[in-house]
Amino acid sequence: MNIQADRWFKRCIFEQLSNVGCELDRAVRRRNKGELEDSKIFFNIALKFLQFTIDDPKHTVYRNELIKVKHDLIDYFLGNNENDTTDEQWYDYFMFFNYIYALQKENK
Repeated sequence: MNIQADRWFKRCIFEQLSNVGCELDRAVRRRNKGELEDSKIFFNIALKFLQFTIDDPKHTVYRNELIKVKHDLIDYFLGNNENDTTDEQWYDYFMFFNYIYALQKENK
């Protein structure tokens, strides 16, 4: 395990997926501006973070769902978007985790 993954595993799933969503949002915004190289960089960071979340030993119960999210995200961003998902749907999906994480921080 590398140092970055070790630090990632110390975070709760809500913080992890919130960070995935932030990188995806950056990728989408860059793509929509025509900045395709920057978009690809941010999307790859989002995928790396999502893979760390999939590999996190705390999340074995969610592993299959997280793998499906990764597959659907790749199809949406790089493939044929077979599920016809939109930027807004992905934003809303990840914003949920951002919201829950913010509530957790607030209640500590």
